[in-house]
Amino acid sequence: MLSAHMAIVAVAAGTTIFIPSGPSGDHLFVSVFDVKQIDGKLKLLLAPIETQVPKHETTCTLSVGDHDFVKHPSFIGYKHCRIENFDHVLRCINSGVYKINSTPASADLLNRIKSGYKASNRIPNYIKKDWGEVF
Repeated sequence: MLSAHMAIVAVAAGTTIFIPSGPSGDHLFVSVFDVKQIDGKLKLLLAPIETQVPKHETTCTLSVGDHDFVKHPSFIGYKHCRIENFDHVLRCINSGVYKINSTPASADLLNRIKSGYKASNRIPNYIKKDWGEVF
């Protein structure tokens, strides 16, 4: 079982985590920033990697090779970003429900994701309120 300190290190900015998403299986999320304290609780901001579809968001597109997981044109789904309580993520990792992917986002990809966070107009207001301009 990961201790809280070890898990914070393991879930730093750029960590990629598989999270169950219904009958389609696990979905890959990227930890956009390091753990942040909001309203007295440690939180993570997670952004999904999604397959490109017509009218997909183009703020941060991914090509094959940008990450081992990306096998076809994809994008960061800022509209579907989520804030998770760190304790919940830790419990899910320790129980095996969430799985840390062995390949984190590269420094270049993480910078592109962060820049997209700043530029996207699809991020829900509650996320912008809590995370604001964090870099």
